[in-house]
Amino acid sequence: MGYRVKNRAFKLGIYPQFQGRRWRPYGKRGARIGAGQKKKALSDKIMEGNPGRRKLTVMEFSDTASLQGEEMPPPRDYLAARQKNGRELPAVEIYKRTWVW
Repeated sequence: MGYRVKNRAFKLGIYPQFQGRRWRPYGKRGARIGAGQKKKALSDKIMEGNPGRRKLTVMEFSDTASLQGEEMPPPRDYLAARQKNGRELPAVEIYKRTWVW
């Protein structure tokens, strides 16, 4: 049977398993797309704390590394070199800011 004949049969109610319901040959069956409550933002979840009231696992680390700061190595000469047009590169300043950060 062709598509027109099948479609007419459904419209006339020849196939009783689909009577009273909308028949969708393709696509999702259920609520429309985008329906329902939207998901909360992560910042809202953090502000609420523990909304599920589940028991939280507290972890303690005993073997932590003792980190110490290092002296900043001097920037390379090519970072401080002048450009062909006579301007100075901002690379040395960027290097220092990045190291401090």
